[in-house]
Amino acid sequence: MTEIKPPIVDKPNHYTDQVPGIECIQVVQHFNFNRGNIIKYAWRCGDKGDPIEDLQKVMKYAEFEIARIRRIHLKATGEARYKAQEETATRARARGGCIGGTPPFVKGTVKGEGKITVEQL
Repeated sequence: MTEIKPPIVDKPNHYTDQVPGIECIQVVQHFNFNRGNIIKYAWRCGDKGDPIEDLQKVMKYAEFEIARIRRIHLKATGEARYKAQEETATRARARGGCIGGTPPFVKGTVKGEGKITVEQL
């Protein structure tokens, strides 16, 4: 008698052999995309392809998740605005410019009835 095997798409061994009675999808479906992929690649590590590649994927999705959490934290605390302003100022200083004013090679003065004169330095 021929043994009937489930299709590889439904229950692949690399997702069912780690914990008896539990398939990887049963666990990862309760997590967000990044965390689910961290679990998935750690779960199957070495059972499907190169284990180093699987662990590199774990690290990459961990980096994605860390970045996501930082964005949420910065947005919630209002630090994102400060950080963005600081980065803009840093880039402008590196280019020799300035933020919210005239470039360093131009001098502006207000004379008389609010007229501005600009002279190049």
